[in-house]
Amino acid sequence: MKKYLLLLFGLFIVAAVDAQNDKLKKFEQYVDSAFNKWDIPSVAVAVVQDGKIVYAKGFGYTDWDKKEKVNKNTLYPIGSISKSFTVLALAQLIDNEQLTWDTKVKDIIPDFKLYNDYVTMNATVEDLVCHRLGYATFSGDLLWYHTNYTVDDIIKRIQYLKPVYEFRNGYGYNNLMFLVAGKVVENISGMKFEDYVRENIFTPLQMNRTTYQLSEMENEGNFAKGTFIDAEDQKKNIEFIPSQNIQAFGGVNSSVVEMANYMIMLMNNGFFDGEEIVSSKQINYLWTMHNPIGMSNYDKRMHPERHFYGYGLGWFVYDKNGYKIVTHDGGMDGALSRLLMIPEKNTGVIILTNCSNFLYVALGEYFADLFTSDKEPYDWNNYYLQISPRYLMSYRRMKNEHKKIPNTKPSFELKEYAGTYNDQMYGNVKVVFKDNKLTLHFEPAPYLDAELTHWHYDVFELKFKNPNMAIPTNWGLAQFITDENGKISKLKLIVPNYDFLFDELNFIRQR
Repeated sequence: MKKYLLLLFGLFIVAAVDAQNDKLKKFEQYVDSAFNKWDIPSVAVAVVQDGKIVYAKGFGYTDWDKKEKVNKNTLYPIGSISKSFTVLALAQLIDNEQLTWDTKVKDIIPDFKLYNDYVTMNATVEDLVCHRLGYATFSGDLLWYHTNYTVDDIIKRIQYLKPVYEFRNGYGYNNLMFLVAGKVVENISGMKFEDYVRENIFTPLQMNRTTYQLSEMENEGNFAKGTFIDAEDQKKNIEFIPSQNIQAFGGVNSSVVEMANYMIMLMNNGFFDGEEIVSSKQINYLWTMHNPIGMSNYDKRMHPERHFYGYGLGWFVYDKNGYKIVTHDGGMDGALSRLLMIPEKNTGVIILTNCSNFLYVALGEYFADLFTSDKEPYDWNNYYLQISPRYLMSYRRMKNEHKKIPNTKPSFELKEYAGTYNDQMYGNVKVVFKDNKLTLHFEPAPYLDAELTHWHYDVFELKFKNPNMAIPTNWGLAQFITDENGKISKLKLIVPNYDFLFDELNFIRQR
């Protein structure tokens, strides 16, 4: 009888392994087929199963122009997947009893200040990394976007951000709080944030090429260059965002092979190559939902099998066909990515791209379908190929909503619009009059400088000088506002996009 049961068990194991192998082959074929349907430079993909890298491959080229082939070791910016390294660093310090998740931020960063005294004094380390401090999604992101501000500069300016919901009573995805979390790591460890992560995470995980520094990535070679397709379907190379102030929320550059090591450790209860990197207790805590987001109408329509969706600490969590999914996307100008794990299956995938696209989403969704069910997966790639043009069209619609009123003229001579305008949070912009033309200069971020031409009345059309994936139309409006005495007193920027809140800036003219 025992021999019979052992035989049955052995046959079951073989069948399960064969089924997993069949799924992996199916995924490999899908990746190959899907990539060939997208007009993007490259994608790199790695799959981890049962503590091993079972698939790692690069497709395409490092940029539009040079035909340098991508491989499994090619470096890409991973964007907001970087947040998970920040929370892992915090978890290690908590394992070492150097702080707790309930430690008050003010006790670690004395000059930390938010929108009111109560929140300032009561915000905890945990609050920083689960998006519940009261801010709108992406609020304050213009403080880091191509600016010359240091992390300390940004933290000082956070106090001027305005909340849109009550403390701990909502969700708003906020990058800046992860900068504060990185500062917590520095102050507790006594090390520079990136040095701490390199020594305590990258090195033991054999992530030897992974770096926070763009200059190091370029020196290493074999890296994917930033590219995007604008709203007019034009292909353009683009500069990666400077790394001096984005490390803790979006600054990691890595390859699929080295990110696979990261997944292996996480799904192996914090152990890698026999060494404990972090406790399983902390991993479970990171992967527990701390801030429910709720199901959107899109979720209900496209994911009827999903019952919950929310944010853990540095990770999104939801259910799929009875399995828990732990995931995070990354998005930076010129690079989009997804890391997705199914811990109960000990299976995960990392997808890195270097262009504006939905391929990384399609592959992630297909992977989750494939490895959580025996049903035929939905063809997510075909779906996203269909909606991708509509995404770019939505930018055109936003632009076209602003109708130009013909046969109008400015209220003042062009030179009278020139001057310095200050937003208390952001800093100064200058309207410059030269050669009978106006330009807009962003003192903290010259990369955003733009040309101004008359639109109607005291509104001027704004055309950015540099290509920008977040603003594919490369377009906006600058509205000058007069006071009760008829003098120009304010400047408001209207820039249609999904990522940066220009409308939360209120520039006051300096006398």
